[in-house]
Amino acid sequence: LIKLKVLDPDHGQDRHNKMKALLDKYGDKGIYLVPATLRPETMYGQTNCFVLPEGDYGAFYIDATDEIFIMSERSARGLSCQLYSEEKNQYFTKEFGKIECLEKFKGDELLGLPLSAPNATYDKVYTLPLLTISMNK
Repeated sequence: LIKLKVLDPDHGQDRHNKMKALLDKYGDKGIYLVPATLRPETMYGQTNCFVLPEGDYGAFYIDATDEIFIMSERSARGLSCQLYSEEKNQYFTKEFGKIECLEKFKGDELLGLPLSAPNATYDKVYTLPLLTISMNK
């Protein structure tokens, strides 16, 4: 799982008002975009994060890490069925298969967000549009 931390969008774009409100309310927990890809340029040497402008995304609370992940509902449901800790028999969410959506976004509302990427040489990378993303994988 690659986690790209959402940074404060301090550039004043109205499209990021919902994200700013989410950061104000839950920012101490850590809010992360979690891209679903195995492409090496996303995993190593990160320069940006792609989102589908017309895609439906949500901010989902993850009990196991006490964090919020931005991803599709389908991805959140899949994650809720995966073990976080095998020794503790703990899933990513408190209840198997149950997800808690704190906010909904269109991909367009995520474009231009500054992110901190763990493997990047840059302090910030940004979300960019990619029209070929499939939200059904």
